Amino acid sequence: MTLYPIAEKQQNGVLILSLILLFSLFIRIFFFNGEFGSDEVVYLIRSLDVTNWHWSSSNYNGALRYGYNIPSGLFIYLFGLNMFTANLWPLLCSLVEISLVFLFSWKYINHKAALFSALLLAFLPLHVAVSTRLHADPVVSMFLTLSFVSFYKAELESSRRMYFLTGIFLGCVFWVKELVSVTFFTFLLYPIFIRKIKWIWLYLVSGALVMLLTHFALMEFIAGDPLHAITTVMGQMKRGLHDASRYEDSPLYYFKYLFFDIKHTWLTPLLALLAIPTFSNSTTLTRGKDGLKYAIFWLVSLLVVLSFFPVSLAPLRFAMKQSNYITLFLAPIAIIAGAALTAIPRKIAYLLTAITLSGGLFLSALEQQDYRVFTANSRALLVFSDNHPNQDIYGSVNNGRIGCFHQVINGKDCNSSKIHNFTEIPTDTSVSSDTTVFAVIDRETLDWGIHDKKISNVPTCWHEIETIVPASIGNSHFILDIILMVTKLMPTNVARKFEELQNPKPAKIYTTTLANIWCDSADKKSSSPKSMDEVDPQHMQPSAIFTKIQ
Repeated sequence: MTLYPIAEKQQNGVLILSLILLFSLFIRIFFFNGEFGSDEVVYLIRSLDVTNWHWSSSNYNGALRYGYNIPSGLFIYLFGLNMFTANLWPLLCSLVEISLVFLFSWKYINHKAALFSALLLAFLPLHVAVSTRLHADPVVSMFLTLSFVSFYKAELESSRRMYFLTGIFLGCVFWVKELVSVTFFTFLLYPIFIRKIKWIWLYLVSGALVMLLTHFALMEFIAGDPLHAITTVMGQMKRGLHDASRYEDSPLYYFKYLFFDIKHTWLTPLLALLAIPTFSNSTTLTRGKDGLKYAIFWLVSLLVVLSFFPVSLAPLRFAMKQSNYITLFLAPIAIIAGAALTAIPRKIAYLLTAITLSGGLFLSALEQQDYRVFTANSRALLVFSDNHPNQDIYGSVNNGRIGCFHQVINGKDCNSSKIHNFTEIPTDTSVSSDTTVFAVIDRETLDWGIHDKKISNVPTCWHEIETIVPASIGNSHFILDIILMVTKLMPTNVARKFEELQNPKPAKIYTTTLANIWCDSADKKSSSPKSMDEVDPQHMQPSAIFTKIQ
């Protein structure tokens, strides 16, 4: 008797996958994240440039990621500009990746593994979170997954066409996020895995070359230099090598977040470890052992390359690590974990799946809560700005970027935003000495950006007028309320961590004059400036989530 009789019937595969995708879409929309004030501002502007057929150069690699910008611009052109259509490309890629995991397991392992694997990925907290963040991570992860799946199909069928398509898909990885192209080296490990070299693999190389040459042509058209994107990225990496604080490169980084600090991935990577003891003993995996072996190679090769690939020998530095790059590992992990669940007793498999899916749902809520709490003051400042349309507001980098994003998403120019960061104060303010402006000290986002001005005390000539009421957090607060009831039974320090996720740190608005915004003359006359509580902002990268629960 089979575990899932309905799943053993091939004709029901489409129905099963459709239901999983429907649940996946609902979860992702329910925990929608939206703007953060980081690269999504750049992506949105460049996508609109594509929509308007405006092509221009840039010295920032995020603006040159046309594997994201061109499809995103096409969706905006077809369906209009709003928050949902701006996020439609990464959201669709998230769902496509779930489909690829299901189809790989269905065809190359077994039908039960396909169901488990797709569900595990659909409810995986980080996979849910990044799907609605207007970032390139779901897109590059989908193309990388598509590359591995198509390569395996090409290997089984010795198909020149599939090898060529695999090269095209790998080229798309470069088009979306050039820094992730280091993953190409995983395919150089494959001959070691199978202990042979095939000349037919040159079709893969030819497909990749087509995409690379097409990219060169686009860069020549845009910047007059076919290597412009590569030069830009290399310059960024060189600057990072001379500033160790700019990025993490520890070889143990991904192992930590996959198997120990599991707030982003919950139990799915640990379930994948079950494949080790069950692989040789299981009889249910007899047909799918080759597919499982390939998925294990897929995961291990990515871990080896992304963890240990050296980008500099003097000093010794490894490939840059970011928590959002964890998404690159999620598809093979889900496939392996799904296969492992089919090889253990049914009741235990049900129990582990239920715990993993329910826990993933709770952690997905906390992902949204942490993300939306961080931007709550910046989003609330938009309402204040609308109520004072003729006055400039100066605050943190995040305040300014959220202001810019909302101008652009509403069809206006970023320069029309009245919300700026402190570094944008005009140098020559002598002609506007009587101009009254608002200044904001947002303790949630202060000191987040590299260019944020460090403020330890409230300048003496600033006059407080109100405390910002944070904007809506999202649907996650319903689940957080349940968690907070449970944490009342836990130690105080644990409960406090979750309580910090309820609301952002306070943000206060002050009035001052533009010409003397830093109160130079007033400070000279005053020996006791008004003190502000010690600024202790959360340092967050665009992908660094759950900073409050450490």
